[in-house]
Amino acid sequence: MGVQNPTQDLTYANLQVEVIRQQFDSTEVLVETAATKAALMDEESDDKKLLLRDAHCLHFACHGDFDEKSPLESCLKLANKEPLTLGEIFGLNIDQCRLVALSACETGLTDRNSLSDEYIGLPSGFLFAGTPSVINSLWKVDELATAFLMIKFYKNLEKFPQREAGEVAIALNQAQIWLRDLTHEDFDKFLDQFNPQIEEIWASLSKGKRKIAQNSLENRKCQPRPFASPFYWSGFIATGY
Repeated sequence: MGVQNPTQDLTYANLQVEVIRQQFDSTEVLVETAATKAALMDEESDDKKLLLRDAHCLHFACHGDFDEKSPLESCLKLANKEPLTLGEIFGLNIDQCRLVALSACETGLTDRNSLSDEYIGLPSGFLFAGTPSVINSLWKVDELATAFLMIKFYKNLEKFPQREAGEVAIALNQAQIWLRDLTHEDFDKFLDQFNPQIEEIWASLSKGKRKIAQNSLENRKCQPRPFASPFYWSGFIATGY
């Protein structure tokens, strides 16, 4: 089950989720304005709809926000600026879920004043709700790098169908090494796989935003190793048991 670009300002979130969902036999993706809190928390079942409580994997491609003054108000941002807060996450039941991937900024930060080490934070909320593994981030991550890191991460997970916590960490680490070592030639080849989706992204942007996004991509492709800096790949960690 996925949440895809609910605030409609993440250029590569759509590419990320559309590619990842192809690796699953059954998916339910809440896209942009459809990614409301009511839709995510819907408990009315029918034969065609995958519900939150039934999902084996949850993927959030959205914005995250850590509230240092009130950690329980830390949240994932859904459509209409609705926050899915840590307090609400503690109340979820996702014991069927093997993995929650938070492809968003600052989702791994925790309350530095808490006496319980690494307790008050989004990962702990999802672990408490029932999943054994959470992918999360320690800072404001780069959107393009994150999209490719997540695509590669899920590809690596195909080798680990049970998605045990240690296997999730291995798949993430392998994706980070791949992104770090990616040459601009390999980057070009990787991009070629997704030309149709990228063209759709360009078409959905205004002329000004499209030019900025295209220039950013072209500048990245000119670098010998576009994502060699740890900033692009080392912010994501696997938390679990």
